[in-house]
Amino acid sequence: MYPKITGREFLEFFVTAKGQAFEADELQKMNELFDLPLKEYADTYSTGMLKKLYLLGLLLQRNEILLLDEPFNGLDFKSSAFVTALIKKYKANGFTVFVSSHDMEHLFSYADTLSVLMESELSFFPEKESFHIVKRNIEAEAEKKVKCVFQSD
Repeated sequence: MYPKITGREFLEFFVTAKGQAFEADELQKMNELFDLPLKEYADTYSTGMLKKLYLLGLLLQRNEILLLDEPFNGLDFKSSAFVTALIKKYKANGFTVFVSSHDMEHLFSYADTLSVLMESELSFFPEKESFHIVKRNIEAEAEKKVKCVFQSD
């Protein structure tokens, strides 16, 4: 992010760079949800505000597929809930959202399928009902490691 670009300038660039028309009315409507200070420079934005700015840009581009890398990292609880609600609405409208995350609990709350990369091995869980297997295995491994560390006590 360039520090001396306003939120609005960034979004206008972001949308027009994809060859789409920038619609100020749509931006105003969408920003009622995001509540970003679009006239301020990006260097005044917090981590959470920057994440919301990028997400707003993706939505203004009308992408049918979103690829989000750690979208909740650095967000406060309120912003995290907002982004989760947006992802759920996006999915409900028939779009596809891919999320990479280390936050297992949060991921389980909205994911429909799950792919886990652990020790260079990829496992796919196509049913939400099978997520408990992933959680149980990860927790069992963590408990085993902790037990080994404290076994000498």
